[in-house]
Amino acid sequence: MRIVLIAHFFIINLFQKEDPNLFVKDEYIYEIKEDSLYLFCDNKVDYCSKELLINNDNIDFSKYHILNFDNIYFYKKTGGLLYQLIDNEITRIDNSYDHKLHTGSLSFFHNDQINILGGYGFFNRRDDIIYFSKENKEWFSKDIKGDFPIEGISEINFHAIIEDNLIFCGGLTNHENDHSKTKRINECYEINLTTLSSKKFFGNLNENLVNPPNDYLNLNDRIWIFFDNLLIILNPVEMTAVYFDIEFAVHHIVGVIGDEIYFKERDNNPLSEIKKLNINDFNEKLGSDYSVLYNSNSTFYKFLFGLFLVCSLFYTVNQYKKRKRKIILFSDKILIDKILFTKDPKWIIVVKQLLENKILKNHEFLDILKNETLDIGHQNRLKNILIDSINQRSNHLINQDLILSKKWEKDNRINIYFLNRNIFK
Repeated sequence: MRIVLIAHFFIINLFQKEDPNLFVKDEYIYEIKEDSLYLFCDNKVDYCSKELLINNDNIDFSKYHILNFDNIYFYKKTGGLLYQLIDNEITRIDNSYDHKLHTGSLSFFHNDQINILGGYGFFNRRDDIIYFSKENKEWFSKDIKGDFPIEGISEINFHAIIEDNLIFCGGLTNHENDHSKTKRINECYEINLTTLSSKKFFGNLNENLVNPPNDYLNLNDRIWIFFDNLLIILNPVEMTAVYFDIEFAVHHIVGVIGDEIYFKERDNNPLSEIKKLNINDFNEKLGSDYSVLYNSNSTFYKFLFGLFLVCSLFYTVNQYKKRKRKIILFSDKILIDKILFTKDPKWIIVVKQLLENKILKNHEFLDILKNETLDIGHQNRLKNILIDSINQRSNHLINQDLILSKKWEKDNRINIYFLNRNIFK
């Protein structure tokens, strides 16, 4: 059966990182694996069909970003080369070359054109937008005017297209006096894509938003930003936001079908199932307010007022932090002071073992995770990722790590892990 990918009006823009070759098109989920294109059934678990991909140039998909715009494109991560999926064939559509100038660039679609902002190459970051001309099959550069990072930008945290404006926040740039060093951008910008005039939003990013999220998408003029179990829905025009605690650690967004967001969890298992969130479950009126930007140039009086509030609340806050929490363990979930901590089976097993055994040596921790088929280095990496995820969730709730570690007194070569008993009963 020949699978024809029909252009879909809805466009999902994904944070550019190493992701599975999964995408949504024409209300279906597709996956590219090796030399084939797979179509998922309605249950989103099994494949309904498989079709051979014609890949005459033998491109390595791990070196390309999937651009899900008016068609499915493959853009070389280092820049230049552009392919299009036409029926079941990967076809080169540009006359460019692999110039290696756009690592970590941002791709977006506007006025029926593929656009690329920023990117890194040969020790410099770009400060322009290039666009692909379908007529000439070439890339052309457009200079940006106004406020823009002087040393260019790459690895933008998140963005949105609102009418003729590109709004983006965060990213990396070079230090002005030492190009061998990088620094994080803690601001947001708006570029008018008609005049190419850029302006900076007033204020600095919330400290959490300075760091890149797991993934994000543009939906109904909002940016849905995912940090593991935290969802932030941001209004990019007003720079306001609300947040929700969610039960899943969202890692990679596959796409949107109807009212459902399909995603893969952060479990590093390529065989893990695709899960979903219902958009209607996240009414902004029910979310908790989240501060996006703050004014770093507050007046002296505002500073004094803030200092007064801090001093007056210092004792109360300290007493609250010292209060020990209660971990409530169920077979299918963990609560901390009646607040949902997780439903992840691996998290539950680890916390249960630490509660029962007080400590776990490194090899005992690895035994719990049951990844014996992997080499020891990979097992340790997965273990560290798991602990980081648990502690990230714990810090979000109570500003402290749940799992601590130290060297074993009897053998300093061995790490041991234990619960933070200073904050839990």
